[in-house]
Amino acid sequence: MQIILKKNTSGLDLFISKCFQKISQFLWRQHTKIIKIFNRFFYNQSNRDSEFLEKGLKIGRLPEDQTAALQNILRNVPVRKIQAEDFYPGYINNPYIEDSISDFESSFRFYEFSNEVETLSSVLTPLSSKVKACLGYPVRIVNVRCWGISPKTPEMGPNAWHTDHFADGINKILIYLTPANSEMGTTEIQLRDNSVCSLDGPAGSWVLFNPSEFVHRGISPSTGERIIMEITIAPSFRGNLRPVFAGLNASYPWFPWTKAKAQLNPFHG
Repeated sequence: MQIILKKNTSGLDLFISKCFQKISQFLWRQHTKIIKIFNRFFYNQSNRDSEFLEKGLKIGRLPEDQTAALQNILRNVPVRKIQAEDFYPGYINNPYIEDSISDFESSFRFYEFSNEVETLSSVLTPLSSKVKACLGYPVRIVNVRCWGISPKTPEMGPNAWHTDHFADGINKILIYLTPANSEMGTTEIQLRDNSVCSLDGPAGSWVLFNPSEFVHRGISPSTGERIIMEITIAPSFRGNLRPVFAGLNASYPWFPWTKAKAQLNPFHG
């Protein structure tokens, strides 16, 4: 049975949709809890990352050669348009994105990396130990998207202050393929003490955080194009940072056991 969220539902359809959402949230909560308990026994918690434990986020930087490899790929990959139907079966979709398609087309460009699985794997796999030290448990990738934002994009969608309302345990890594600063564009995250962290660094800078806990927004560049790669990760008994491309309108799987193939979604399967 394929579950698809639709806007303007009512009656029985709305009731069924809400039931599936509650079941999904419950299962992810239990799945994350079990993995956390398991890793308390089998992972040395003294190895946890102190910065992440204090702030709830981790900022790092890819090696220059890996950043250059991603930028070289970026010059040759095709650009895609986002479509409401672009999500892998078994993944939660955004039913309201069709209302903003024209805004996305005028201000956003989505880069297609699905044919570069091996190169991406070689870049992302070394991050596995850092992510585990932050979260305290292994993760797997559930989706990868890459997009650019044009100068002076209005505060809409990911550029407006928001949280993602994901299930427990779902985190994100944002990797900047262009420099991150106030002029070239960046990401702002409101911390637990209500101060705002603004990512500032060269291309290859990355940040790991829980997008449902922290209010955040993208800042558009005043010149050029701000390009980021968004890696959505989920708790797993075995770590696996091999990229998965579940679609531009996919967030994460409805259920913890759902796994999308690395290069398969409805638009390039």
